[in-house]
Amino acid sequence: VRGQLDETLRELRLKEEAVHFRNEVSERLESDITLAKSRWREAQDDADNLREELAEKEDLVQRLDGQCAMLSDRNAVLLADVAHLEALIDECRQTQEKNERETNFNVSIVEQSKAALSTEMELMQKEAADRIREIGRLKGQMADMEVFAERLRAELRAREDDYDKQL
Repeated sequence: VRGQLDETLRELRLKEEAVHFRNEVSERLESDITLAKSRWREAQDDADNLREELAEKEDLVQRLDGQCAMLSDRNAVLLADVAHLEALIDECRQTQEKNERETNFNVSIVEQSKAALSTEMELMQKEAADRIREIGRLKGQMADMEVFAERLRAELRAREDDYDKQL
């Protein structure tokens, strides 16, 4: 844009010199000079308009520079937040892995304990079954002994009766 302004300014200067030269050369060219002045005014208006546009664009560039700086600051904050979040995610991942290892260890201990308890329970069930059989056998023996004791008592009574009879 500045290049265009400089070029336009150069053109304006050349036109101004041409106007001065024409004034000096001849009054006959007054209609041409009037036309040149009119063009010069238009060019001056265009230059003024271009200057205003340039000022507006420079203002816009300054505002954009300010916004870029603000966005750059926000970007730095966001990058710091992302780094912090990545660190937290990594920490969570490590904690999760540790918890999984501990859980797996605890599960294996529980499974081992379950297996041991299951084996112990089977042994206790076998032992209980053995004891129940033993109790059954002993009850059978006790029943046999009671029958034998009853026979002995009966025999003893019979002998006492015989003894009493013999006396």
